[in-house]
Parts: sequence; structure tokens; C-alpha cells
Amino acid sequence: MLKLKLNEVLIAHGKKYPQSWLQKTCNLTRSKTQNLLTLNQKSIAFDDLSKICKELNCTPNDLFWWDNSSKKSALPEWHECLTKLKKPSNDSNWISRIETLDLEDIEELKKSMEKFEKQKIEKIMKQQGDNTNEDIS
Repeated sequence: MLKLKLNEVLIAHGKKYPQSWLQKTCNLTRSKTQNLLTLNQKSIAFDDLSKICKELNCTPNDLFWWDNSSKKSALPEWHECLTKLKKPSNDSNWISRIETLDLEDIEELKKSMEKFEKQKIEKIMKQQGDNTNEDIS
């Protein structure tokens, strides 16, 4: 079954107060944000989903995951919903973990992040180059 992992994504984006951020930034009502964050919401309007994705610079795939625990909605292991819609991480406390690092560890983490960002940009540039070549053909 398709499930929302909005709270985890907002925390990963450094939003310390997810409900107030959704209300102010995405102009969602208090009851709607509360339902979205507590998983009581059974659906989400495309307009609301669009606002959230725009403000977080993400895709809908980043906000959902597939729960394969129900026999009624179970999918085979190779199914795209299982491979692309990942379960949220149990480690939502990573921000406080970073705050406890000493300066030397922070510098090492910074270098790792810069390397990761460089690889990500290179990957995007390569994909764009591949798409340009396909358009020419």
C-alpha cells in the first residue's frame, strides 16, 4: 500500500517544525497538515502535492513509500514501487548527531558532502548530455 513519508522528508530537509512550515510555506490548513503528518490523511490533492514538491525541490516519489506488509496489497520484490519508493529511514535523529560532532569530524563530513554533490552534478550533466544526443538523433 502506498504511504506518505512527509514528516521524515521535512525533518531531513531541516524543517524543525514541519506542521508550521507546511501551513506557512504551502498554505495548508492546520487540520490538513496534522492529518498529513500523523498519517491520518487517506488522500492528498494534486495541488497540495505540487506545492510541497515545489517548496522542497523534490518529486512525489521522494514523498511516498510502498508498504509491502499487507497481503492484500503485496507486490513481488522486483516491482518498481518497491525499488523506487523506499521506506523512510529509522534514523530521523541525524541532525542532533551532527550537532555532537567535533570540528575535525565536521570537516571530514563536509568533504564527503562536497564529493557527493560533485558526483551528483556530474551524473546530472551526463544524463542531460545523453538526452541531448537522443534529441539530435
